[in-house]
Amino acid sequence: MKKSRLSIKVLMVLALTAMLVMLTGCGSKDKEKEQNSYTKPIDNYFSGMQDAKADVFKSAFPDFYVEENLSELKDSDLEEQLEEFREQYGEDIKMSYEIKKEKDVEKDGLEAVQEYINEMFDKKVDVAEGKELKVEATIEGKDDVDADMSKLYVYKIDGQWKLLNASPDTAKGYMEYTKNEENAENTENAENTEKTENTENAENTENTDAINKTEN
Repeated sequence: MKKSRLSIKVLMVLALTAMLVMLTGCGSKDKEKEQNSYTKPIDNYFSGMQDAKADVFKSAFPDFYVEENLSELKDSDLEEQLEEFREQYGEDIKMSYEIKKEKDVEKDGLEAVQEYINEMFDKKVDVAEGKELKVEATIEGKDDVDADMSKLYVYKIDGQWKLLNASPDTAKGYMEYTKNEENAENTENAENTEKTENTENAENTENTDAINKTEN
């Protein structure tokens, strides 16, 4: 289903509000992270934003996420968002980030995220690695500056590191909810089937009684 320009705008604002504090660009405070492949999607996110290049921006995310949420995103949409940043912080926008802490996502967490993707996006993928990053990010313009701390999750999906704002706990919670819904639906279907069978049996019994009375 095609998304309207308004829905793309709303999506961009939500995505940037939620993820800006996690992301960076050319002015990275930690030069060594440029050598680590799991930071590549973060850099692509910023580069696409900074240069208003939708293709680069989209490359930060898995293809299935782009197809579902960003398929119609254009350079002009990113330029509009940049203009909003300029209005808030002033000209010469600069973004930077520093990874303060990181830890690997454990095996059960990776399995939960993989199952979540399979269910949520109807895509069979392999999630081989994942990292939880505690990040300090800064956005600065001529008029104002802002900084914050947040968590970011990156996963190696089908051999490529990508941003996916879903923690293992979120994935586990979603899958538990889905299974409970399925169980409830199966129970309801079973009850409806039993009611239908009971009704049919009652009707058959009634018809049999009527036939017997007629014969007598």
